[in-house]
Amino acid sequence: MSSWCQRGLPVCKVIEDMRKEERAEGGAETLLRNISALMRSLSVSAEKAMELLDVPVNERDKILKELPVA
Repeated sequence: MSSWCQRGLPVCKVIEDMRKEERAEGGAETLLRNISALMRSLSVSAEKAMELLDVPVNERDKILKELPVA
């Protein structure tokens, strides 16, 4: 769990909703969309967005290659 969520910030609800959506849809496209949304809305890097979404470290390089270039 990220330190943001440990502090009880409202962004945690949004992140949890994104996780639920990703699991419900079960798709990589949803994950990529959620990472991009966090990057835009929170002004964070792709790496930080993946950390917030608890993306396994061993999958992050692959996902970085699939993210659309802004």
